[in-house]
Amino acid sequence: MAASQTFSPTSISLTKEWKASGLILDETRGFTSGLYAIKIMSGNLMFSGTASVYVGPVNVEDEIMLHMSGI
Repeated sequence: MAASQTFSPTSISLTKEWKASGLILDETRGFTSGLYAIKIMSGNLMFSGTASVYVGPVNVEDEIMLHMSGI
């Protein structure tokens, strides 16, 4: 079964700057390399996407494209 992790910020502000989320995908948190679905709810908005994840030492940063739907 895939691991689930929840991130509940108290506020959201949009910037052009990169900001680390603090979520760490590693084996101690139940993650394995593979494909993961992402869903983020913010008020009446839902953001979703998929990400290919490699668990282990990496030396690159990557972005995940999200689709937005809602009012």
